[in-house]
Order: sequence, then structure tokens, then C-alpha cells
Amino acid sequence: MQRDQLVRWRYGAVLCKITPYIQSVVQCASVNTLAAIAFDRYLAICYSRHSKITACASRTTIASIWLFSSTVMIPLPVFYQMYFHPDYQDVPMCHQIWPDYDLQRGYFVVALFCICYILPLCMILLCYVLIAVKVWKRNAPGVQTNGRLIIYKSKVKVLKMLAVIVILFALSWLPLYAIYFRYYFGGDMSKDDQSLVSEIVLPIAQWLGTSNCGMNPIIYCFFSKKYRRGFRKILHCRLATFGFRRQSRTTQSLSTRYINVDNSSVNNQYNDHKNNHHKENRVSSNKYMVVAFNNGRMTVSFRKENTSDESSF
Repeated sequence: MQRDQLVRWRYGAVLCKITPYIQSVVQCASVNTLAAIAFDRYLAICYSRHSKITACASRTTIASIWLFSSTVMIPLPVFYQMYFHPDYQDVPMCHQIWPDYDLQRGYFVVALFCICYILPLCMILLCYVLIAVKVWKRNAPGVQTNGRLIIYKSKVKVLKMLAVIVILFALSWLPLYAIYFRYYFGGDMSKDDQSLVSEIVLPIAQWLGTSNCGMNPIIYCFFSKKYRRGFRKILHCRLATFGFRRQSRTTQSLSTRYINVDNSSVNNQYNDHKNNHHKENRVSSNKYMVVAFNNGRMTVSFRKENTSDESSF
């Protein structure tokens, strides 16, 4: 392999240990959180009368998932090391260096593949299958033919949504683990293939897996009208709040202008009573301002500042 094809590590020995550890912890916690959400939905639908998950239980579940993920990934910062390439001593590298390669492969199969993919996938699949069976067997008594048709369509839509969630979860993470299996159990790779996988294919597979956490809300909005209505209400509330704040600022600024104009007109009238020179001109000027104000109009200079506020006075 040429010097330019090597994947250099430029961030030091500390980040060589911390970066893969944090990345793996977040990945494991995200996947197991999706499994916990599936189990929560199973309890809410199949045992709605007896299952009430409190806020304390939710926080405990989330903290347990993150603690479990952090514990499982402890070997990564232990065995990830920064070293220099044996053929190019000025090229820093960052990889796992285990005392036994079979031990490294066993850790990958048990900790990464089983705990972070197979077990959550089986959990999600089992919960959604039980939910689908419960929804399909549920009947509404006293419903006419048209109502039964609507209920049947809604059941089919729910089953499609659950199937899409499970399939997308499986397919999103499958390429990443397929690449790892190729690394650990597929034998040696050519230099060109190894460079292609490490620089292009592996980052795309990692992005595809982590993006699965953001796919579920899109799926819910696509299949459920309630989610779409909920998002619309949130957007309308945000826009209404923004419009109310904007209108309140405009009202405050307009009331301030009203006080300033009124005070200036009162001061001018007081000066007119005090000074009798050029009385008609000053009185006409004051009358112009006052008359324009009483009729809902402003002076030209004032109206240039905000012409759209004329209707507010």
C-alpha cells in the first residue's frame, strides 16, 4: 500500500481511544433505546389498563441503557492504540491491538453483533408482532359494514407501518455488520478493496445505521394522520406565538409614538399661550398636528418611519 492510500490518524493518542468508544456507546444506546420504545408500546397497547410507566421509570430505563452500553464498550478504549506504520514511521495509525485475534473476533460477535443488533432486532420484531396480533384480533361491537371496512383499512395500515419499521431497522444496520464480518471472517483483502471499504463504504454504512433513529418519526407521519395533525399543531403554535410577540412589539412602539406626539403638541400649545408673536402661524401648525392626529393621520416624517401602522391609530 502506498503512503497516500494510508488512513492517517491526526488527532493524538487520547482521541484515538475516546472517539471509537463514544461512537460505539452512542450506537449501542440508540439501538437499545429503540427496543425499549417497542417494548413500551407493546405494554401500552396489549396491557393498557395495567401498564402505566411513570417519569421516574422512564428516566431509570434510559440511564440503565446508557450505563449498560458504556460498560459493554469498555474494551474499546483499552485496546485501541495509536501507533506508527511499520513501513512508514511518520504515518500515525489508530486501530485495535488485541493480544489474541480470536478474542477480538469473539468480542465483536458477542458484544457488538449480538447485543447491539441481534437482540434489539429480535426484541423489536417480537413486540411488533404481538402488537399486530392484538390489533388484528380487536373488534368493535355494534359497528356496521362501512365502519368495519374503515377499521379493516386502519388495521392494515398499522401492520404496514410496523413492518416498515422492523424492515428499515434491519436493513439500516445490516451493511455495517456485513462489512465487519468481512473484516473478521472473510480473509485477506486486496489493497484497493481495503482502501475502498475503509474510505467510502464504511462511512456510508455507519451513516446509514445511525440515521435509522431519525427514520421512525418520518414513518409515523407518513402512515398516521394523528402524527401529522400533531406536527401541524406544533407549527401553528410556534407561528402564532411568534406573531403575537411581533404584534406586541408593534403596539408598544406605536403607543410610545403617540405619547411623544401628544407631549410635543401640548408643549407647543403652552408656548403659544405664553408668546403672542406669530400666534396664527404657530396655532395653525399645532392645529395641523393635532387635527392630523385626531383624524388618524400622522405627519409626513412620522409616516415615513412606518406607513403600515396608520390603521392602528
